[in-house]
This record gives sequence, structure tokens and C-alpha cells, in this order.
Amino acid sequence: MSQEDTEAWAREIYQKLGISGERLEIEVRKYIEREKRYIMRMRQINNNQGFRLKFYLVERQEFPEAFKSQVIDSEVKKIVSKLARHFKIGNPRVRFYGNRQSGSSGWDIRLSHNPNLGLICHELAHQKHRGHNKKLMSLIGRMVKYCTKKQWNIMKPQVSKMRSEM
Repeated sequence: MSQEDTEAWAREIYQKLGISGERLEIEVRKYIEREKRYIMRMRQINNNQGFRLKFYLVERQEFPEAFKSQVIDSEVKKIVSKLARHFKIGNPRVRFYGNRQSGSSGWDIRLSHNPNLGLICHELAHQKHRGHNKKLMSLIGRMVKYCTKKQWNIMKPQVSKMRSEM
């Protein structure tokens, strides 16, 4: 869709909503600007190989072993408490949220089930530094090094016994 087509479409929609005159021109301009930002954001995501921020791509390139190792849910809480105690972060509460996006807010860390070690370090580092910058990257690097020193990156999932074997 060209810009003229998009502008005509937006003008038609806003007129149906009962907006006219100078207000109509303002709303159409706002719509066009939102579309341009959306297109630029999509181009940026494609340039970053599917990641919303370039920081996520760089993080995975610097610590590939941390993002390949899966950790089972029962071990995640132990690792978070040990990392938090070592790096003097406090003791955040870990919540598992299906297989959706992970995040950090307040004293909560929201993780997907069976997260990788890099994701755990990333979200825990957000408890100390907000934003995606060099400070956060260096803290994630120190956390990943500490985890490899303790050999938490080579954890294998424990096989649970089936009822028929018991």
C-alpha cells in the first residue's frame, strides 16, 4: 500500500467516525506517522534476526553456551536464590508463566518453563539494572561466568520414574 492509499484509507475511516475539518487532518497525519514507525520497527526486527532489540542478539552471540543449556523448573529457584545472594540482589520471587515471554518487575521474575541459563541471568540482572545497556551486559557476563564456574550450565534434566516402574 502506498502512502497515498494509506492516507485515503485513514481519511475515509476517520470521516466515518464523524471527524472532519482540521481535526481530520491531524488524525490522518498521526495515523501516517504511526504506520511509518511500525514499518521501521518491523525492518529493525528483520535486521536483528527476529529479535526486538539488538541487545538480545548480541547477548546470544556473546554467551551461546548459556542460551543453549536448559534448566528444569525445580533447579531454577535454587539457581536464582544462589545468584541473588552472591550478587547481593535480594531474593526475588520466581514465577513460571507457561511458555510465554519472560520479564522482571519489582521483586518478581517471570520465566517460561524450563528456561535456559542465559534467560535466568538476564532477568535476574534486570533486578539490579533497568534498561538494556553495557552495565546490564557486564552483569550478565559475570553471572554467566559464575554459573559456568559452578557448572550449572551442564545440568541434565532428572528423569522421573514412571508409576509402572515403581
